[in-house]
Amino acid sequence: MSKVKAFNSINLSSSKLELVRLLSQQLIDGGVNQSLRKLAASVGTSHRVLLHHFVDSDQLLRECLLYINEVVVSRLESIDVPSPCTPHDLAKVIAKASRGMDIFRGGLWFEVVAQAARGNEPFVEIAREIEKNWVDVLMQRLGMERGSALGLIASSEGIVVLEAVLGRQASRSATF
Repeated sequence: MSKVKAFNSINLSSSKLELVRLLSQQLIDGGVNQSLRKLAASVGTSHRVLLHHFVDSDQLLRECLLYINEVVVSRLESIDVPSPCTPHDLAKVIAKASRGMDIFRGGLWFEVVAQAARGNEPFVEIAREIEKNWVDVLMQRLGMERGSALGLIASSEGIVVLEAVLGRQASRSATF
């Protein structure tokens, strides 16, 4: 697997950043299995314009998903993260940070993780980069050890899965 330069939206031109923002919302609304033509039409452009800005659909997915992650992580700076932080606390913090970008209820994160679990690129790389970013955030913000940060993320994602499948009452009654 080739090492890809870390994503940072500051490196994008204003027109590409606007395209990434619009496409990201379309991915949140419609999932990752949309054709380039459908994505292009949904944001009012052609697939040729997308191919001008992105080498291929993998690059488009990577940049959009990492843009979503960048937005959510940047919002964390203004949100109080309790310390110690429980899985329930982190799930609430992530929900608050991702307001307006319904990455869990819409199923986008589940799609990315499912594709990564199957070994499908670019999802493996994207999921690893996003998870590493969250581990770093928890280590820096809460002074956690790496293993504890990984455990908290895994538990919090489990809470989100419970809520998606069994409802909020089930997720709230989960204990650790």
